[in-house]
Amino acid sequence: KDSSETLPWSDFSDLAKKHGTILKRMLTSGDKPANILLYGAPGTGKTSFARALAKEIGRTCYSISQSVSDRGCRTSSSPDFRFGALQVCDGQINPAESVIIVDEADDMLRGVGGFGGLFMLFGGGAPSHNTGDKGLLNTVLDTMRTSTIWITNTPARALDESSRRRFDYSICFEPLNCEQRKR
Repeated sequence: KDSSETLPWSDFSDLAKKHGTILKRMLTSGDKPANILLYGAPGTGKTSFARALAKEIGRTCYSISQSVSDRGCRTSSSPDFRFGALQVCDGQINPAESVIIVDEADDMLRGVGGFGGLFMLFGGGAPSHNTGDKGLLNTVLDTMRTSTIWITNTPARALDESSRRRFDYSICFEPLNCEQRKR
């Protein structure tokens, strides 16, 4: 359960005006769970936006941690471990009262789409470390009972269009301008 402090919804005025109505409807309609993708530059407010959105619609927020504590040391979790944690969480919470946030989902989303994955970083090719599995991601997206917000720091230009379309809705977070950083 994510009990982190949440910024007021009003702090996201531009995003709230542009995307708020449709996101609120998608997350509260009860028709089917939504998979939302928030992507873009680090430090642009993706996680804060997701938490504020959950609070705005009166849902309890659950986060799938990127790392786990093992004997006092924090270690990064594998994509398979995180997919398992996501499915366990989904099975134990009330979908009508909850939203799940999968922050730092880059490794979970890799391996989707052509040319070595969802993310093809310019000049670098496909990453050499452990990557997500397309079949596993597709299964999870298709079987989730709870609306889920997936967050990645990957730049918009590196996202594969066909893979991004697998999500019900996506928002690109551009780098903050000077005025936005001051606020």
